Amino acid sequence: MKVDRHEQDEARRERIARAAFELFARSGLEEISAQDIARAAYVSRTNLYRYFPSKVHMLLAHFEKAVQASRDDALERLKAGANPQLVWDKVTARMADLGVRYRHLVGAVGQAVLGAPRIPR
Repeated sequence: MKVDRHEQDEARRERIARAAFELFARSGLEEISAQDIARAAYVSRTNLYRYFPSKVHMLLAHFEKAVQASRDDALERLKAGANPQLVWDKVTARMADLGVRYRHLVGAVGQAVLGAPRIPR
């Protein structure tokens, strides 16, 4: 069976984002190099930058996927007749949980989204 090139690209992009996030979650954004991510995702550094222009973009891709999954789940629950307040409570609890579990990455996400300059530690 022939695999679609677009599907291969999406799978590779997802693998890179997942590998990057796992490394960032353990060691922080600043401590991980592009080479570390490329090695963990089984791609070359050049190929890494074909999919993402920076480490922050890799991090954002992972969080974007988590937000999309929460959104999809909320819509399904609403379609099934769930109480909107309970659905909202679950979505906000998930987002708060992400913020707590990965608080060392929240600053990088905020800076990327808001375009704020980096604040030295």
